[in-house]
Amino acid sequence: MKYPKVNKDFFEDILKVETPAIVYNLNILDEIVAMLERDIGFCSNLFLSFSLKANRNVGINKFLATKGLGADVASMEELKVAIKSNYRNIYCHAPGFGKKEIEYVYNHNLIFDFNTLSQVVQSLETIRGKYIGLRVKVPFDTSKSESYCELSRFGIDLQKCPKEVFYENNLVISHIHVHTGEKNIEDFEHTLDFLKSELEHNTLLKNTEVVNLGGGITRLYLEEKELETFWGMVKKFAEDVKKRGIKVILEPGMLLTMISGFLITQVVTSDLITENLNNVIMDSSRFNLFQWGNTRPLYTTSKNISVKHNVFGPSCYENDIFAKKTPLPRLEVGDKLVLSSAGAYVVSMQRTLHGIQGPKEYIYYNNYLDQGDKYELSRN
Repeated sequence: MKYPKVNKDFFEDILKVETPAIVYNLNILDEIVAMLERDIGFCSNLFLSFSLKANRNVGINKFLATKGLGADVASMEELKVAIKSNYRNIYCHAPGFGKKEIEYVYNHNLIFDFNTLSQVVQSLETIRGKYIGLRVKVPFDTSKSESYCELSRFGIDLQKCPKEVFYENNLVISHIHVHTGEKNIEDFEHTLDFLKSELEHNTLLKNTEVVNLGGGITRLYLEEKELETFWGMVKKFAEDVKKRGIKVILEPGMLLTMISGFLITQVVTSDLITENLNNVIMDSSRFNLFQWGNTRPLYTTSKNISVKHNVFGPSCYENDIFAKKTPLPRLEVGDKLVLSSAGAYVVSMQRTLHGIQGPKEYIYYNNYLDQGDKYELSRN
């Protein structure tokens, strides 16, 4: 994957904000969207949908909606952000939704992908005679390999599902959804074979209009050969189901927004432990913010000579560490530091240990920095 370039002026601009803060660079996000659209190529029935669990920021989501992406949501908060962001296509599959939440989905003229039979049964009053979706469990032979899919608690097993529930209540299954974690080629090939067979032989799926293949493709962009194989498989599947008028959806989250986000944090204490090792504590916590991803220092306001640094968060947790023995211009109290990869699964997953203040969120686009007026930023 070729990473978009970030110029020095961008860093100088974002270092002016009050810390702690996260700045989302929409120019970078625009390049990532363009890259994925190039990879899709000319498949007219293959579309992208953003997984909001990666980032619920309204500014980010309004921007992605203008690019023609759909939204994939798994909670009421994500659904409300998707509606506010004016996504044209919203796909909803929340495992924790009950009767009341599913009624809300259908009141907004959306289709819900049911995760369990219990969800279906308790919502019959709302969905009887309507289109529905199913999150489908893909069967795997664990005697050959231990698969995420087989161990997953999510999805309805089509082989064991009582069909009479659907037929007797005139339920039309128009959407099916699978998600197999971070994708690997072997499991993904099995998943596509399973879907092809079910679409061909399972009468419950004769009215399918949308197949959502989930996300989990970030790792593939680090492996060129696997990536090429993956896209070849996706495009062949899309072409195979196109004759039935079926749309195919991919729902990247981390891949789309991770590298577009930058954490700006300020030095609270600075102590030179040895001649070449400086311990600094910042005003934001790695433990609170980076649960699913790594980060690294990119830029600083300091103009001092370079020494090694241990960069810590402000909590009482021993392993609240941004970087260890990392060469940086010697940081002093008040200096600011920019850290990478803060665009996905950071604010959406932040902890609140000690009640430490979370970062404010900003949008940067075409040399314009905004906290809310242009894209109505929201942390909810």
